[in-house]
Amino acid sequence: RGAFLVRLRGLLREHSVPEGTELADHLASVLALLAAMPPASAPELAAPTRDAVEKMRAGFTAKGEPGEPNPYAAVLTLVSRMLADRGDPAARVEVADAH
Repeated sequence: RGAFLVRLRGLLREHSVPEGTELADHLASVLALLAAMPPASAPELAAPTRDAVEKMRAGFTAKGEPGEPNPYAAVLTLVSRMLADRGDPAARVEVADAH
């Protein structure tokens, strides 16, 4: 993880994305970085980020109480679909399909 964080910090600087108080691999930082990157460079970061988001979604599903879905599950579904699109434009998903 250390090498990945160093690489992310370099990419944040390279693309003029300010570093916040969180670690460079915080989802908000990575999403800001992906938005600043040219589309040709995004897939190498979008794919592992989507994998991490999917693990978070799976955790929400596994820990959720029956009848009480986690309020962030829908947000992570949308983020995952956006990352799929950023990683592979051919996989574009309409936001209306997210629920």
